[in-house]
Amino acid sequence: MRMTQDMKRVIQNISHKNDIITKKLILLFIAFLLAPNLCRGAEGYTNSIYVRLIPSATDGGSGITPGGEMRFSNDNASWSEPEIYSEFKDNWDLTAYGGTAQDGVKYVYARFMDAASNWTTEEINVSIILDTIPPTTGAVPGGGSYNQEQQVVLSTTEGAVIYFTMDGTTPTTSSPVYGQPITIASDTILKFFAVDLAENMEEIKQEEYIINQIVDETPPSIKSLSPTPGQSNVLTNETLYITMEDIESGIEPSSIVLKIDAIPVSYELSGSPTLYTISYSPQGGWGYDRLVDVNIIAQDLAVPPNTLDYSYQFTTITQINETGVLRINVGGDEYEDLYGNIWLADQSYEVGGEWGYIDGYPVSTADEIADTDDDPLYQIQRCGIDEYKFDLDNGRYLVILHFAEITYEKAGKRWFGIRLEGELITRHLDIYKRFGHDNAVFIGLITEVSDGQLNIEFAPIINLQQIAALEIVSLEELASPDITPPIASEITPVPGAENIPIGTSISLVLLDEESGIDIFSIWMYINGWWFKPNITGIPFAYHVSYPFTYKYSGGVLVIVRAADKAGNPLSTVYWAYTVKGAL
Repeated sequence: MRMTQDMKRVIQNISHKNDIITKKLILLFIAFLLAPNLCRGAEGYTNSIYVRLIPSATDGGSGITPGGEMRFSNDNASWSEPEIYSEFKDNWDLTAYGGTAQDGVKYVYARFMDAASNWTTEEINVSIILDTIPPTTGAVPGGGSYNQEQQVVLSTTEGAVIYFTMDGTTPTTSSPVYGQPITIASDTILKFFAVDLAENMEEIKQEEYIINQIVDETPPSIKSLSPTPGQSNVLTNETLYITMEDIESGIEPSSIVLKIDAIPVSYELSGSPTLYTISYSPQGGWGYDRLVDVNIIAQDLAVPPNTLDYSYQFTTITQINETGVLRINVGGDEYEDLYGNIWLADQSYEVGGEWGYIDGYPVSTADEIADTDDDPLYQIQRCGIDEYKFDLDNGRYLVILHFAEITYEKAGKRWFGIRLEGELITRHLDIYKRFGHDNAVFIGLITEVSDGQLNIEFAPIINLQQIAALEIVSLEELASPDITPPIASEITPVPGAENIPIGTSISLVLLDEESGIDIFSIWMYINGWWFKPNITGIPFAYHVSYPFTYKYSGGVLVIVRAADKAGNPLSTVYWAYTVKGAL
């Protein structure tokens, strides 16, 4: 059996005194999961209640053999009878000695005795995940008759590896592994099944696709635009999204050209040939009171190709204060950024003063600030602030908070909590831990004001709370209920990628143009564990990331869950890639 580093437990040193000398017993307890005579499951997983334990113990005094003994428990309370020390303990029952038969995390505890009858005083333990239920896999779209090639997505009810064939043969664990949508361009019998981390194997499923090719004489079409044609008061930091559709031959990605004011620009592309979405965020924003000309050109895959050439315009908001957009240089004086935006000078709150801070004092640094073109905005901040108040009309607002840790260069030195309109946003924000030293970062949240005042409260936990700048943006009420779920784009590493370097961060962008993403709904699953990822940006386009420092070669499975403020869930985002190399 192969022994992997992930399965090793930390060696524990335990001293035992006897009447004459003090002896040191060094123990190592390693558990592998076995069905009878067969290695089963990924490390730490089993689909059987019976497992093999491989204990190993050494003793610098009297020795562990002959005469050494061992005993085991599933709850650290009810113990098996002592037995002669052995290199194997076969068919240990996870349901006996305090254990239960339900699926989930199980713990096995061990004690050892040396030849001089000295027992370990602390228990060695390992955790094992019992999983007896096979995964369930589905295909979207399902089998049927189609007039164009299909991009088939396979997904399972849990983290699992999907194996498939496209030639009608029966798939095995030696068949190709699913990692990204499967292109079905001709009549195909797709067979597939999944194996989860405990090696529960799903029954083989089958979908049959019939592709009736037709002559394509129709160019790609525009499916959706944001901002929309003729839209006014577009925010200066709003991202442009254009979704194009071609249900016949599909779109040739290399043919897509985006022009802003007649100048070609670089963009991000996501989706598939039948439904591509491009996104574009101009560096420094669109600017104020500006008519923006947009032109999109694309060709399909037909021979000869059909060409889409579409243009439209939208208008950005006018200068601050005239449209309900308020920017504050917290801790500093009035500041005009490199793009013409005015950030008002900080001021204390007084009744009738419309806005201002409660308590705190300015702090500053001369360091350069990364990830921004406006260093002065982050170099001066207000420290020890208790609250920021804004006297506003009732309604929906986007609140954008700007931070940079300019003092500490170590995690755990500054923690503080934030409440927005009485709602707890975070209990212990550690800016350095999440974003490092002297790095600019901003996070936007949507809130509702119903009492004529917007309140942002800060609570210190370790050292004093600190903030660099604030933006308050008035949002229009939704014209109709939001029934459109969020979408995901810019997934990194890309699904199915191979040999990704260790330590590569996982990231994606979550988009929702109407009610915005609910920040509290965002979770990321990585190889069996759920995490709260790092989140920046605004609710209409959150950048979600996690600094996943995977240390060993192998597969990585990622799942992302989220929902918008209206409760529409994100269709499960599920992908896998492989990592090469070891630290």
